[in-house]
Amino acid sequence: MWENKNAGRMRFSAAKKVFSGLAVFSLLLCLSEFVFPVRLSVISIEKNDTSQILKEIYQEVKGFEKYPGYDFIKREFFVGEDDDDTNKDIHVVILVQDVDEKKKVTIQITYMERSKGRPVIGIAKYAKVLTYFVLEDQTEIIKSDFDDKGKELVLPGVLQAIKNKKKLLKEI
Repeated sequence: MWENKNAGRMRFSAAKKVFSGLAVFSLLLCLSEFVFPVRLSVISIEKNDTSQILKEIYQEVKGFEKYPGYDFIKREFFVGEDDDDTNKDIHVVILVQDVDEKKKVTIQITYMERSKGRPVIGIAKYAKVLTYFVLEDQTEIIKSDFDDKGKELVLPGVLQAIKNKKKLLKEI
């Protein structure tokens, strides 16, 4: 029978490749926290109270002017890490209305799915709505299609998308 004298060396070589691959992956993961600071800011926002984020969303959106002839504020945003909105798959519409002495805020979040034939085109997969009142420093959720975890995941991204759009509009 023929013996493979390099069998032990092969096993060591394979283990070395796996270890070096894991080391490179770990290094890239650590570096990504410094290279992508947006991710860090979203993580720090997630730790805030949902009510606080809802107040901040209202404060940011009320800074936009009403369109002429309308008695409400309506704006659209796209959530995602890319600078180009056509590459983002979450579409957000926010409507702020005066109802009695309160402000009613409706946030509709539509999750898009890329068309197979045309990847630039997004087709609505499903939508969720969150509606709440703002009175002074208090928020009261009227309707929510999100559970608590869902709100914690999506609202920081919505807030960041609003801030990004305001910054972009100031530059124009």
